[in-house]
Amino acid sequence: MSYLGLPAFLWRRMSRRGRVLLSIGAVVVVMIVVGSLGGDDGTSGSGDRAPTVREQIEDCLDPWDGNHIGFEDQIRPWLRDESSMETHETRFGVSPDASNEVLIEMEYSAENAFGGRVKAVATGTLNYKTCHVTVIDTGL
Repeated sequence: MSYLGLPAFLWRRMSRRGRVLLSIGAVVVVMIVVGSLGGDDGTSGSGDRAPTVREQIEDCLDPWDGNHIGFEDQIRPWLRDESSMETHETRFGVSPDASNEVLIEMEYSAENAFGGRVKAVATGTLNYKTCHVTVIDTGL
């Protein structure tokens, strides 16, 4: 009988720490081999697939927090204290109209004149081909 390719007598003579390290090393080697054998990283294939509407919309949003910087920049001048704006969530529809635009909503909060935080929802249309947002309602 053998363990990890070692005869049983060698396995028994190894310390517990040596067995653990050898086992971890074997798992790492197996993971590297399996990872290099297959898996589609998106670069293989024909490359002819057009991105979906959802993928095009998500390309317009910040990959870190999912917000649209241009949309935030259009709302900030309407606030009493521009630096107090915090965007909580940006949502969008995925059924485009004829002009490649979808509805986009941004939930945000900012300080009011009394120092309290007020939540609001701004609405706009996002042209996912150009990534330009046209503000419909600031939510104020």
